[in-house]
Amino acid sequence: MSEQPSPSSPSCRPPRPEAPGAAPADVAGRLRWLVSAHLDVDPSRLEPGVRLGEDLCVDSLAAIELTMVIEDEFDISLPEAEVAGVRTYGDVLALVSARAGANGA
Repeated sequence: MSEQPSPSSPSCRPPRPEAPGAAPADVAGRLRWLVSAHLDVDPSRLEPGVRLGEDLCVDSLAAIELTMVIEDEFDISLPEAEVAGVRTYGDVLALVSARAGANGA
């Protein structure tokens, strides 16, 4: 009997689309694409000063889900203490850029 791949293995992830709208290669572009897709918002709304809760209506559950999606996409860990201080899209971008840069993502 052969071993089944774990759900977190790359073979279980859906392939990235190769058509227009595919995720860009740079961290900022990938993050904008990911957040806009996950929150179902126009990417042009994702400016550094946009507040997650007040402007994008991100509640606590959506914030947790978004954190998990970001961690999976960039293969990083975002500590709760740091995530707790995130208020704007710019905060998210700074945190992810720092973490992804450290991991070479």
